[in-house]
Amino acid sequence: MQVDFQRTLRGLSHERRSTNTHYLLIGILAVLFGGWFAWLSWGRVPLYEVSSSARIETGEHGRPVETVLPGRVARVIARLGETVQKGAVVVELEDTAVRSRIQGAETELKALTMQLEARQSERVLTEQLMDERIKQTEVNLSQARTRREQAEAASQLADYTAKQRKQLQEKGITSESDYLQSRSNSVQKLAELKSTDIELERLRAQSMVEQGESRTHLAELSARIAELEASIARRRGELESLRKEWDDHRVRATADGLIGELADIRPGSFVATGTRIATIVPTGVLHAVAEFIPAKAIGLVAPGQSARIRLDGFPAAQYGTLQARVVDVAGEIRNGTIRVALALASDRISSIPLQHGQPGIVQIEVGRVSPVELIVRTGVRMFQADASAQPLPGAQNGSAK
Repeated sequence: MQVDFQRTLRGLSHERRSTNTHYLLIGILAVLFGGWFAWLSWGRVPLYEVSSSARIETGEHGRPVETVLPGRVARVIARLGETVQKGAVVVELEDTAVRSRIQGAETELKALTMQLEARQSERVLTEQLMDERIKQTEVNLSQARTRREQAEAASQLADYTAKQRKQLQEKGITSESDYLQSRSNSVQKLAELKSTDIELERLRAQSMVEQGESRTHLAELSARIAELEASIARRRGELESLRKEWDDHRVRATADGLIGELADIRPGSFVATGTRIATIVPTGVLHAVAEFIPAKAIGLVAPGQSARIRLDGFPAAQYGTLQARVVDVAGEIRNGTIRVALALASDRISSIPLQHGQPGIVQIEVGRVSPVELIVRTGVRMFQADASAQPLPGAQNGSAK
């Protein structure tokens, strides 16, 4: 009897322990379920909208590099992804013909310049010679005037002497031969005076002729010099145009930056005027641009919202995501999407080598909702997607007919 009673006590004790364990498990489950229910009802989880596409871009648009002249490619200098400075030669076109024309124009310009220098030197010498002749003529005229004055004085003296001798001869004081001799001397002195007058007029006429000839020669030289200067100016203009044409055979970078795009051209390829050779991506602050379906962006995406960027080719599990913030939302739909601009976090820490043109997707946090609301929204979206995918009965009947 005692053994049976002990077994009964042990059974009751075990039953009480089992009952307590069940109560404990039920309590734990109730707490867990209550916490889970509370989290579903009052918890807040972020709600993200995902872009249809996105890419990393610089602050400025790419600058196209286009040809100005048609021609064949002589050499491709730039390489895709290479950093270039504004004005650097990207592609050279064949320029044999224009270089030959430039050499011919330079040779002709050099010859014209030499002729101009020779004519200018000749004009300077002619002006100097003209000045010397004028000075010499003034000296000769001065001497001729002096001789005339002397001849005039001698003629007056001889004439006075002849008149005195005539009076003396009439009074019988002197002989007739003395009078005739003085008369002959007066005539001779008068002839000498006339000779000096003729010499003076000859020197004046000669001076005028020489000065006229010098002025005519100077005028001819000036006209020739003006003609040469005009020809040189034309040749220099032609040479400048040829050099501009020669420089146009060098397709140059339009800005500082990276060669983002490069046409598939090789030496010998023909390119027409306006052919885009390359695109220069200016260096600057990188930002992200995302395209969203209007239904996911209008009224939901706004400046200031935080976002995450996942780049293609860089798994998030290994490289992580880029943190960003919305800075601008386009007000119009273009090509069926809404454009959203995002600024990358300035204090980002990432091993991803960022560069212009990297594609990816953007997740923007548009708000926080309870898990229940999130489940309801997901269900509604799935239902709407299924409803839109199924054809209408009328459409089925119409197609059957």
